[in-house]
Amino acid sequence: MKPQLRYQVGQCLAARYLVHKASAGDLTETYLCFDRALFVPRTLITFQAPYWQDAGLADELALAAEPWRVLPEHPNLVRCYGLVQIDGRPMLELEPNPALPQRPTCLRDWLSGPLEPAQALGFAIDVCRALDQLGQAQPGAAHGDLQPANILVDQQGKARLTGFAFANALRAAAPACNAGRSVSRLPWQTTALDATQCLDGRVGTPLYMAPETWQGTAPDLRADFYALGCLLYQMLAGHPPYTQRTLEGLKRQHLRAPVPGLKAAGRPPDLYQVLDACLAKRREDRFPDAAALLAALSGLYERRYGPLRPPATGLELKVGQLHNQGTVSFALGHHAEALRDFAAALQAGSVHPPAAGRLGGARFLLPRYADRLADTADAAVLDPADGEGRYARGIVYYYLGDNPRALTSFAAALERDPACVSAYSAGAATYLRLGQAENAAALCEQALAVAPQDRLALHWLVKARMAARQYGPARDALSRLIELGSDRSPGQAKLYLRRGRMHERLRLEAEAIADYGLAAAIGGDDPQPYLLRGRLYSKARRYRDALRDFAQALRLQAGSAAAYAWRGVTLARLGHYLRALADLTQAAALDPQNARVYYNRGLVHDRLGDQAAVADAVADLERAIDLDSTFARAFAQRGLIEYRAACYDRSLSALTCALALDPGQARLWMQRARTCVRL
Repeated sequence: MKPQLRYQVGQCLAARYLVHKASAGDLTETYLCFDRALFVPRTLITFQAPYWQDAGLADELALAAEPWRVLPEHPNLVRCYGLVQIDGRPMLELEPNPALPQRPTCLRDWLSGPLEPAQALGFAIDVCRALDQLGQAQPGAAHGDLQPANILVDQQGKARLTGFAFANALRAAAPACNAGRSVSRLPWQTTALDATQCLDGRVGTPLYMAPETWQGTAPDLRADFYALGCLLYQMLAGHPPYTQRTLEGLKRQHLRAPVPGLKAAGRPPDLYQVLDACLAKRREDRFPDAAALLAALSGLYERRYGPLRPPATGLELKVGQLHNQGTVSFALGHHAEALRDFAAALQAGSVHPPAAGRLGGARFLLPRYADRLADTADAAVLDPADGEGRYARGIVYYYLGDNPRALTSFAAALERDPACVSAYSAGAATYLRLGQAENAAALCEQALAVAPQDRLALHWLVKARMAARQYGPARDALSRLIELGSDRSPGQAKLYLRRGRMHERLRLEAEAIADYGLAAAIGGDDPQPYLLRGRLYSKARRYRDALRDFAQALRLQAGSAAAYAWRGVTLARLGHYLRALADLTQAAALDPQNARVYYNRGLVHDRLGDQAAVADAVADLERAIDLDSTFARAFAQRGLIEYRAACYDRSLSALTCALALDPGQARLWMQRARTCVRL
């Protein structure tokens, strides 16, 4: 059952936090807000309402949140500012996390298949750095529920650990729960194996729970290492190491089954040693601390892919925080606050060349583009070998409409850094603006040669192929983009819708229907997939299926003129003219400027046959023509009705207009000839 959120977008909580987005997780509900007191974005998160059946949970949440609040700042940790009371319930106030363009924020939504080994190792190293910081700051502490839903990916592609307090609060409350208020027996508790569960005091996510957690032992960092081993395995193989579909079966595997090999997945064999140590059944056989695990993971990465960049500290960390804060403020529509944060970041980063260069990508967001050109030029001068400054300058030129200088800047960025994938995509966007679709596609293909899984490059490749009317290659590029997504991601439904429309262009109706079905399955409350699939069902004479889809579209959006219109057309095809007339009349009331609705209602009036209905048919067709003077079929239908009414002069005029708009209709030439004979 879908959790019921307590607050909705647009509400202002405690006369301070304006809600911009609201969502629910395994245990929690999350609100992305703008703090009207401090003029900064914040994330508020708390347990879903049913969890508050336990009266002591608020105190346990406060106790569990305090260690998170006092953790030192670190780029791989989501910062917790503390607890705020909203309507008598405690909510954690967190730092918001801006995501990569075209990618989901939560790591869970990246895991529809295996990741590239470099990316998987990079994410694992980021998480291990967060655990190392936790272990150094608070010896003996543990996250307690390390799983993909508690890992976010920021706009630099860096993994950040969050969700410290909630599992620990449930774990602390478990003795009281077991005394008579067992969380595990409440009807709203999920049974999903990839979701956090409370099972008679054992709190965790079954797919990632260490053997000792299954046995009821309180977790320490070594349980987190086990969970990280499960996650690393999943990122490399495309599935978790243990995949039984029942809790008991999964428990047996975690307690006794050996670590599955990765050879079948084609992954590097030298990962075995690290995975075996992480996934050891006895925690004494795992890495002794996060520093040892971090050293092992870093060694693996550097032997294969070169030096790792150290985590940001000091000034660079501060600049990144201001950058992220400004990006979120801008996305929420608070442009003045975004400008303030970007300006502060630029001022702080002016003595730190890499930080200043990375900020260039955000500067195009500022309303006063021209004032930022000097800043991006300065960033390039500070670090001549860094292509990011050139890329940033190109972005500003792009938004100023200076396409030649934008292309020159992107080319300079790629000359200095051929791996700057964003510069390829930005160049492709510029070429598309100039109408040079082939050049845009070529740049996208170069980007994908460097980074085969780059979603932004695939996005622009789809646009380039569509602009060149290469619908087959566009469909193939979009399919690659879909494969990189996740069935859980809300954006995935839009991709299926988009591919469905491409299949329609290619006259592949069955494939289009399948895509609309996939979009409907994951699209939640969006009526569009049902509407589009119903339209194709109607054309294919699958009228029962069509009517079912239109009814669902209307349940999701009661005022959908398109759903009423298409249901009316379908009912007319079944001969239910009065019901069709009612639906088309409702569609006309909802969308009075839609010529096609009046045309279809005119056809239904004509089918009814009586004199009054025929007059209504003519009136509807005239209204359709008034709204769209190029509507050849409306002229043709009016001509046919006037002919049957023996109004041959009006019939001839209408048929002549129809043929002027669409001269390829042989049937209409014959009809006009008959009309001329009658005259």
